[in-house]
Amino acid sequence: MITLNELKAGENAEILGIEADKDVKERLKMLGIFPGARVCFLKRAFFGQECLIRADCVRIGMRRNFAEKIFVVRIDKTETQGEAKA
Repeated sequence: MITLNELKAGENAEILGIEADKDVKERLKMLGIFPGARVCFLKRAFFGQECLIRADCVRIGMRRNFAEKIFVVRIDKTETQGEAKA
C-alpha cells in the first residue's frame, strides 16, 4: 500500500482508504474518489506541490499534502482498459 502522491504519471491505482473527516470524504465521493474507485495519476505540477488525477471522466487537482492521505494500490493499466470495454 502506498499513497496517491507516490504514483508516477500514467500509473493507475485502486483507492484503499482515505484519512480525512466525514465531510471531506463525502465531497471526494461526489468527485469519484472513494475506497474501491480506480484512478489514474496524470501529472505532477512544477515543484511537485500539486498533482492532477483522473477518476472516471473527471480530472481533479489536489495538493501533495492531501494526496498523501489517500492510500492506494497500483493496478495494471490493461486491467482498467479491459473493464472499460466490458
